[in-house]
Amino acid sequence: MYICITHSPRTLVFSRSSLPFLKKRYESSKRLRNLGEFNDLTEKNSPDWTNNISVWKLDRKKLAIKFVKFLERDYTANHAIIDKDNLLICGNTFFEKFNLKSKKSHYFSHNWFAGGHTIYKDPKTKQLCISCSSSDAILFFNPRNKKFTKTLRMPEKLYGHNYDLKPTDDVRKHYINNDTQLTHLNCCYPCNKGYITTSFIQGAIGLFDFKNNYRELTSGFLGCHGGRTRKGLNGFYFSDSPSGCLYEMSWGGKILRKFCVESKWLHDTQWIKDNIYLFSLSDFNCMQLWDIEKGVMLWNMDVSDYGKTSLLISTS
Repeated sequence: MYICITHSPRTLVFSRSSLPFLKKRYESSKRLRNLGEFNDLTEKNSPDWTNNISVWKLDRKKLAIKFVKFLERDYTANHAIIDKDNLLICGNTFFEKFNLKSKKSHYFSHNWFAGGHTIYKDPKTKQLCISCSSSDAILFFNPRNKKFTKTLRMPEKLYGHNYDLKPTDDVRKHYINNDTQLTHLNCCYPCNKGYITTSFIQGAIGLFDFKNNYRELTSGFLGCHGGRTRKGLNGFYFSDSPSGCLYEMSWGGKILRKFCVESKWLHDTQWIKDNIYLFSLSDFNCMQLWDIEKGVMLWNMDVSDYGKTSLLISTS
C-alpha cells in the first residue's frame, strides 16, 4: 500500500484553528449578503504558497512504513494519489499528472478549478473526481480523452447563494474566498452509492448519488475533513478536525464510533485495515497509526523534515 502525504511550509496558526474562531468566522447570517460583483473579484485571495508531497510504502501485514519519494512543488499541492505509474496531484487551480518513472508532467485545468482540495479515481467510471472549494464544485475528468465531463455544485437550497456561476465564468481569475464560499468543499470521495462530500463551513458530510441528487448525511461538525467509506463499515467516516476526533457513522447519521487523539487540529484520517487508522496531526506535524478498537498507538512518525504542517493523506 502506498501512502501520499501533503506538507505545508506554513506553521499552523492555533488562534485561527479553534472552534470558537471558526464559529465566529462563519456563523453570521449576513455572510453571503451584499457581495461584490463576480467580475470584480481577483486572484489575490487565491493561495500562493507551495506545498510538498512525500510518498511512503506501508506493509499492511507488519504495519511498517518505508520512505519512497519526496517531491517539492512550486504550487499549492493539496492532495495526491498514486494511479499505476502516475502521481496525480491536486493543486489549487489545476491537477498534475506526474509520471514516477519518466518524471514527465502534464497539467489539466478548468474554469471552475479553483480551491482544488482532493483528487480521487472512481473505480466504477474510471473518471477522476476533484473537489474545489472556491467554486463549491466537483469536477469530473475522463483520463482517456483528457476532458472534463461534468460539474456538480453544492446545492443552494441547503447552503445559500453567492454567485450565479456560468460554465464560462473563470473562478481561477475571479477567486471566491473562504468567507464567501457556500460550503468550503474540501473533499469528494467516490463510493458505491455515489460521491461523498465534506463541507467545512457547515461541518456536513453529504452524498451525490449517480443521478446527481444530493442529500446531507450529517452536519454540525464545523471544520471537518475527509469524508470517506471503508471496507466493513456500513456507513462513512470523517475527521472532526478542531476536536481531534474520528467519527464512524451509519448512512442514517447515527454515530457508530468516536475516537479522539490529543490534537488541536486533526487534519485528516485514513483507514488502513480492520480497526487501524492513520492520523495526520497538524499541530504536532506528525503521523500516528492507531488501533482504535484497542485504543493503542502503534507508532508515531515525525514528518517535520518535509514541511512545517502535515496535511491530507491518501492510500493507493
